[in-house]
Amino acid sequence: MDDSYIKISLSFFSTSLPRDQKNSLNQLKVVRIYKGSPLPIVNFANALVVSMVYSALSPLANDFTVAPISPYMSPQQIKDQMASFPVVEPHQTNLLAHCLHLQARPFASVPAEEALRDAIIVGLDAEWYEFDSSHITELGVSIITPELFDKTLAGTWCAPWDILKCMVNYHVCIKDNIHMVNSELCPGYPDKFQFGSTTFVSMKEAQTLLRHAFLRYDASGRPRPIIFVGHAVDNDIEIIKDRFDFDIQALGVVVATIDTQILAAESGHVSRKLRISLRDLLCRYDIDEEFLHNAGNDTVCTMIAAVLMAYQSSTAGHSAYYKELKRYIHSNAETRLIEFPQFGIRVFCRNCLSNKHFAKDCPESVFCRTCLGDPSRDKAVGYSHRTWQCLEHYKEAAKAARVSAQQAQAGRGSEQQEEVTVPLKYPIPCSLCIESTDPDRYALEYAYGHLEEDCDHQQW
Repeated sequence: MDDSYIKISLSFFSTSLPRDQKNSLNQLKVVRIYKGSPLPIVNFANALVVSMVYSALSPLANDFTVAPISPYMSPQQIKDQMASFPVVEPHQTNLLAHCLHLQARPFASVPAEEALRDAIIVGLDAEWYEFDSSHITELGVSIITPELFDKTLAGTWCAPWDILKCMVNYHVCIKDNIHMVNSELCPGYPDKFQFGSTTFVSMKEAQTLLRHAFLRYDASGRPRPIIFVGHAVDNDIEIIKDRFDFDIQALGVVVATIDTQILAAESGHVSRKLRISLRDLLCRYDIDEEFLHNAGNDTVCTMIAAVLMAYQSSTAGHSAYYKELKRYIHSNAETRLIEFPQFGIRVFCRNCLSNKHFAKDCPESVFCRTCLGDPSRDKAVGYSHRTWQCLEHYKEAAKAARVSAQQAQAGRGSEQQEEVTVPLKYPIPCSLCIESTDPDRYALEYAYGHLEEDCDHQQW
């Protein structure tokens, strides 16, 4: 007999059980009972079966124990039990591998580990305007649910790319900020989502998407545990909290946060004292994504890297699988639109804000008074957007904010500093006032203190 466990066949104890218990026991094929370190029983129908098994094995009770079926554990209870368990390295790798239903070293109590088999893995990334982080421009969300890949793969062993094909991905652009395309400090690609269709949402619809991703319930209406995955996740958590009034940690469902930078260290890609960019991490697996800094692409690629590290995959030969994943998702895009909830609209024009066409097909003429009034700017740029959409306004506002912050840090030692340090109510000024020749109107405090539609000096 193996030292680590014994296999109890039905014939071992079936003769000692009443007929009604035998019938229930037929649902139990093989029971593995671990010596000294009880692990959960698999392939059982209900708690009655477990109690029967334990009773039948009572002569062996001194040496072997059967783990009872774990009752429901709330996400907070799971988190508490994980915190009380000694940390076993590589901790985050073990945790993610377990949630992907792979064999992993113990990292929590048996009931907590069993409850985590129902955990949902959520990846999230946010993009914001390069000169002002208060303006979120894109969100990317990727979700892996155990029931989806268990159903698709029918419980068979699968490669990491099989799991990734079961991932549900969202890329949304915030309609209010659709005109804020990063191009200088960190070029962005909001129209280059590679894993499905981009949709356009309001701030309220974005909040609904976030709630859908992080607040999931079981058949009894109880919250399910969430494993939050990201790359350098602290920034995104704070940004989401501040800009969407959505506190991910306060939900009480996130039992663990997994950072691919830590996974990279645990996997030996970098030392623990160093950080690695997402692009460099993907290169370790022979994956090259041209359009990073698209929130949807960043989220999908983060999840890909995380799953590959959880599987302890080899670091070569994944380029073809990556291209196949793109092809598979695109070929099944319409089916997924039917199967999974959708948020926002699929067509939106950043020029005229219509939901009938994209900007390249916009029939309306738009112009910016700011750009057309500046002889140093290309006239073509002046006809590419409206005045209120001019990014120069945001840059000036960001510059004024930096001056204000610097002077506040240095201390207000002179009247001149007091005059320059102005509170900016809005990120863009009223274009009617900022372009005025009246010094009282183009003063920063006044011009940035109201919106154009609220201006008392509108010209009709």
